[in-house]
Amino acid sequence: MNTATLLPYIAPPVLGAFIGYMTNYVAIRMLFRPLRPWRIFGIRLPLTPGVIPSKRHELAENIGEMVGSHLLTSNDVRRALTEEGFQNELLGLIEDKVENMLRKELGPVASLIPQRFRSYFEVGVKIMRLRFLEHLHAHIDGNTFKEALAPSISLQFEEFLAASPANILPLERMEHLYAFIEETTAAFLAGPGVQEWLTKYIDKAIDDFLDREGSANDLLPASLTEALLEKLQEETPNLLAKLAELLEDPQVQQKIAQTISMAVGNFAGSMGPLVSMFAGFLNPRKIETKVREYLVNNSGTISEWLFDPQVRDKVAAILKDKTMSILATPIKSWLEGIDSDRLQQAQQWLISRLVGSLQKPEVAQSITRLLKDGLTTQYNRPIKQVLADLFGEDGITQSTAWISDEVINIVRSPKVKHFLDELVTNMVD
Repeated sequence: MNTATLLPYIAPPVLGAFIGYMTNYVAIRMLFRPLRPWRIFGIRLPLTPGVIPSKRHELAENIGEMVGSHLLTSNDVRRALTEEGFQNELLGLIEDKVENMLRKELGPVASLIPQRFRSYFEVGVKIMRLRFLEHLHAHIDGNTFKEALAPSISLQFEEFLAASPANILPLERMEHLYAFIEETTAAFLAGPGVQEWLTKYIDKAIDDFLDREGSANDLLPASLTEALLEKLQEETPNLLAKLAELLEDPQVQQKIAQTISMAVGNFAGSMGPLVSMFAGFLNPRKIETKVREYLVNNSGTISEWLFDPQVRDKVAAILKDKTMSILATPIKSWLEGIDSDRLQQAQQWLISRLVGSLQKPEVAQSITRLLKDGLTTQYNRPIKQVLADLFGEDGITQSTAWISDEVINIVRSPKVKHFLDELVTNMVD
């Protein structure tokens, strides 16, 4: 059978297959193409876009409804999420992802920003930082900050006052403190500035004391003056005993006789022409002999007379009155008639001795010892009680308020605000 004979039998199936293929191709093509509508002179052509692109929203809703209602319900999802195995697997997956992310070298935050947005990011950071600092300064300067901080400061100060020096400074540190105080005091007293100040101060004090005619009573306390007078009265019998012993000494007797003889001779010489009338009675040699003989012959009687209670009381009263008179006499009057240069030299010598005494190591040691003795008695007492004894309860209350205000003022000071600005800037950067 030749080709012509087979053609009527082959042509219809082949033609039908070709037409079926073309129709199926065009139909399937029209389901998905075109993706967007085609327009000619502003008029949208029919069947554009394709069936599925044009109905994709409705199709998605229908598929979602079908899946949510029949294929994968909310109960199924909830049951799957609440299973322990799924939660453990999800937790492990999250931990792995977070750990991998933290291990990566991400660099600065600014490097994560795309380059085209980097300038906006930097401007935003500067604005945020500026606004934050403005709000921070306003908050620090406001009453809310003070009302919140003041009780905390007061509470901290109260806790400090409740402690004792023993809690703050152990004994070994106290020894270091005492050594430091001693060295500092010695260096302070030995400094040229202190020497000059002490010299001027003492010199002026002495001049002022002499100018206002000060006496020994002004220098000595009343208790010491009374003790001195009492001691003088107690020692009066001893003084009289010493006087009695002296009167029995031949040399003293000779000296007394010579002194009386000279006094009589001077008196006679002052009488002028009348001296010849009394020459027989006022012979100095005779008087000296008579006085010496009297003292030799009557020394025992004189001693008994000196030990008489009435004489003793009289002498004690005379000594007391004389001592009080001396103590009340202006010291300036004692110095009258003395050369001013010698007085100035004596004053400078006294000042140098006083200043030199203050600069001795023993002075610093004594000051430190006194301070140590005083602090030892207060070592285990609460600091609040120690301060209350010094300044009173009102002083502690005022000190607490003052410290609170001062701390807040320090926080509000320009230097602290500048430090906070730099700190925030560095942290943000």
